[in-house]
Amino acid sequence: MDHVSRRALRVAPLTLALAVTLAFSATAFAHARIGPGNALKGDVQDFVLVVPGEKPGLATTGVRLTVPEGFNLRVAGDAPGWTKKVTTAGTGEDVRITAVDWTGSQPAETTAVFSIIGSAADSGTYLLPVRQTYSDGSVVDWAGPAGSDEPSPVVKVRSDVGGGSSTLAVIALIVGALGVVLGGAALIARGRPVA
Repeated sequence: MDHVSRRALRVAPLTLALAVTLAFSATAFAHARIGPGNALKGDVQDFVLVVPGEKPGLATTGVRLTVPEGFNLRVAGDAPGWTKKVTTAGTGEDVRITAVDWTGSQPAETTAVFSIIGSAADSGTYLLPVRQTYSDGSVVDWAGPAGSDEPSPVVKVRSDVGGGSSTLAVIALIVGALGVVLGGAALIARGRPVA
């Protein structure tokens, strides 16, 4: 068996793992979501906002995140290919971020991903509505209640560590699988066998 054939055999399982991961992530994020879905009261936490393009043939060109009262958004991350505009209210020490608009172009039927850092001083359920604009000018407001066709992303803030997050579990699985794929690809590219 030649060197190329051995490499192809090593790459096949990695390619399959990547395909399964991407298929799983596409179904897992059928709506705009924020993860993790649970946070601890008072803790500053990194969150990931995922906004899937669900309209065939249309790019996502705008994403607006509205920040509810009581949820302290400290940082809205930059995203490659997107411009960011932050809206604030109040002055001095009382200034707070009330909304973030990202403008750009996410290819049709792919997922736009943004990072934010925030916290909440009180326990409770925080709805973080998302407005998604498509290249034809149509808009989807992810602002409805749980179980609706267009549910709002939600963060449940708890006073203790109890509870879990299925969204966080999904993100962890995706990141882990991509890490395995990228690590295997790097080893193959360097000509080392994959164990």
